[in-house]
Amino acid sequence: MAEALLITGTVGVGKTSVADAAGDVLSDAGVPNAVIDVDPQSLDWHLERAGELASILDAAQVEDYTVDAGAGSPAQVAALVVKGWGV
Repeated sequence: MAEALLITGTVGVGKTSVADAAGDVLSDAGVPNAVIDVDPQSLDWHLERAGELASILDAAQVEDYTVDAGAGSPAQVAALVVKGWGV
């Protein structure tokens, strides 16, 4: 199983809601986890560098599994994330 789950996306797409719900799903499955949200501490930094960050993630081939954040409620999207992650 993967050791880290990175949820990316532009501002306002629901990353925090999905991360919180994924943490709940993982906890319910007995998987130790921590949800760390950096948006509140660095929103301006993210906004200024969104394009650059997307390029870095693409170059690093970080996206092993992609889920559309608009595919349902945060809980439904989190379930898709955790399922694709192999839990």
